Amino acid sequence: METGDWSNLPPDMLGSIFQRLSLADFHRAKTVCWNWNSSSRLTLSRKRESPWLILFPHDSYDVCMLYNPDEDRVYRTNKDLSGTRFLANYGNWLLILDSTSNLYMIDLFSENRIDLPPLESLISSTSSLKRVGDKEFIWEFSGGSYYNLTTNDLRGRLWVNEKTEEFVVAWYFYCPSSHLCFCKKGELSYTVIPLREEVPES
Repeated sequence: METGDWSNLPPDMLGSIFQRLSLADFHRAKTVCWNWNSSSRLTLSRKRESPWLILFPHDSYDVCMLYNPDEDRVYRTNKDLSGTRFLANYGNWLLILDSTSNLYMIDLFSENRIDLPPLESLISSTSSLKRVGDKEFIWEFSGGSYYNLTTNDLRGRLWVNEKTEEFVVAWYFYCPSSHLCFCKKGELSYTVIPLREEVPES
């Protein structure tokens, strides 16, 4: 069989292969080509019985390691994640803030990356967020009040539909006047929702 024929395997054969793969290999196989990705959406991936342990970069470690208790196996990413903060995860996807306060999402298995709009790109008639450094921001309100913020106060949430690849990212600064900001796949800015009650810190 020639190498090119692998992309044209019948969906039922691909489904049989996918069902035998480990969770990590299943998600890597989806990135081989369009046909494999399409067939994977018709296949139920192996259910996770236990949560994974994620070991984040620290000090001299520049990679992220994942332990899957169901397989008793450790996975090591090839991506250099030093100098980053992990704000949230959903399935294989991590929401990451880099050292210059840029947000992006990364799939730990395929290492696909999705860059997100800048934090200061808000849609709001009552407030604005201005960057004054790599990790410093000023949140200004129409009444003249403002808050000095750092990314140490930033919290995030993430949701991804693995079949349609749609996603929603939400974040907020933990401060006295909390505002929730969110965007969906394809959007170039964040919609701002003022909150009546303070968001919990955790």
